[in-house]
Amino acid sequence: MVISSGKTTNCLFDNWHRIGIPAEVLSERSISIVRVAAINIVAHAKEVIKWPRGRALTSDIIAFRDGFLEDLGEDEDNLIWFGSDHHKSAQVWDGLRVKPRNVRWWKLIWFRGQVPRFGFTVWLGKSPGNIYFLSVSSQPLFGENCCYT
Repeated sequence: MVISSGKTTNCLFDNWHRIGIPAEVLSERSISIVRVAAINIVAHAKEVIKWPRGRALTSDIIAFRDGFLEDLGEDEDNLIWFGSDHHKSAQVWDGLRVKPRNVRWWKLIWFRGQVPRFGFTVWLGKSPGNIYFLSVSSQPLFGENCCYT
């Protein structure tokens, strides 16, 4: 990706930095230290980032800071495709798809070999399937235009 204005490029999940995709290179701790949110675009992140000093300045933060763009232009950002002789559709799909974040809270709820009652209730309340259950349960049993014989 070639950045000019940084207004359409995601700071963490797009491949715009010389170190690669920042979310894959930076640790979660480093991301929280520099205060970059997952929704930040490069133009906004440039204003928000607080570069740490001292012990908090790790090697991955230094690499991220040194490759960060100083001057942003006014033109639109450009996506550049690089061709190769060994083109695989799996690699293209992996580059284009939106990857879900890895959640770690499930280890607090699910235990090996059993599903605890409290854990299952918490999981059910947190899952999007619960919305479907509530919408189905709120429907009347019989519609207004029912015919009985």
